[in-house]
Amino acid sequence: MVALVAVVLTVSGCRPSAPSESGWQSSAEQAVTDMVSEVATSRLTVEQELGDRFVGRYAVVVLTYTEEAADAAADTVATLQPPPSARPGYDELTGLLSDSFDAISQARLAVAAGDEDKSREAVDELTRMLSKLHRVEHRLRALQ
Repeated sequence: MVALVAVVLTVSGCRPSAPSESGWQSSAEQAVTDMVSEVATSRLTVEQELGDRFVGRYAVVVLTYTEEAADAAADTVATLQPPPSARPGYDELTGLLSDSFDAISQARLAVAAGDEDKSREAVDELTRMLSKLHRVEHRLRALQ
């Protein structure tokens, strides 16, 4: 009997949270807004690093923190059970957040390696991600 209770508690504790429609909307919008901030910060950091505007490893430290914050933003939505109305766009949203996180990671790797070509590529990719995030951000705000 104790084992059955433990299994039930374990299984029920592993289920993703299922917010209301408005709760989902709010969480999705906040995650995208947070990711916009992290991608923009990362892009600016790489641009400034390419211009030799930082001392020491400052850019790597900033990119590490933005990467951690971007991961948290992506997890905000990925760990929620979307309401039925949000399921058609769920994969697109989580994919975009994941791709944005990956772009930040690649930027950090390029800067840490001192690879200027990869850093320029990272700026281009972060710019593309920022554009996509802004479109989704505007679309989410229009739904309110």
